[in-house]
Amino acid sequence: MTATPTAFFEPIIRRWDTVPAFAEDVGCSEPVARQWIRGDSIPAAWFAPVVRAGLKRGFSEITLEMLAGRAEQRRLVRDAQKTAEAA
Repeated sequence: MTATPTAFFEPIIRRWDTVPAFAEDVGCSEPVARQWIRGDSIPAAWFAPVVRAGLKRGFSEITLEMLAGRAEQRRLVRDAQKTAEAA
């Protein structure tokens, strides 16, 4: 039985009404934003723009610390999955 993967970054992007709105606010292209959703990832270089865009929308829970924490959680889950697959 495979576990349902946990979404780390996709829910953050979905806080915006639309992906184009997120992309415009953050300053990336819509295809890039959609790639981030598919990969459940936001590159660390984009954390500050995402935080600034979130603050402009009133999403005060989106902070650098929160994004870094999710990145670390995501890394730990992936590492555990690789370990389990190798066993």
